[in-house]
Amino acid sequence: MIMCSHRLEDVQDICDRIAILHEGDLQSYGHVSDLLKDTMRVEMRASQVRLTPELERDLREVLSRHGGTLDTVGNPTTTLEDYFLRIVEESKARPGRRFLPGEQTSKAETATRN
Repeated sequence: MIMCSHRLEDVQDICDRIAILHEGDLQSYGHVSDLLKDTMRVEMRASQVRLTPELERDLREVLSRHGGTLDTVGNPTTTLEDYFLRIVEESKARPGRRFLPGEQTSKAETATRN
């Protein structure tokens, strides 16, 4: 099946492979997942670690030794739906527990306390 569209978000969601034509010439062709990889960037996730200035410094040093730079560092976000479901599940696991103002605990902190 061939799909022709200028709505690229739909093409990305529906198609396995794409071809990009410009002025009648084939400019690119391949699997969407392969074409969209940014091979000059590395993405990393870590768990059970707290972001500290020392950790950020160490990451910058390691990347520098390999010829790279640390562009951004921070904590990931979630969707409100996922957050809500996590809170409900935690509430089921600990009946009677209530949120107290000023109480900001992460999932990892909660796990280590139990």
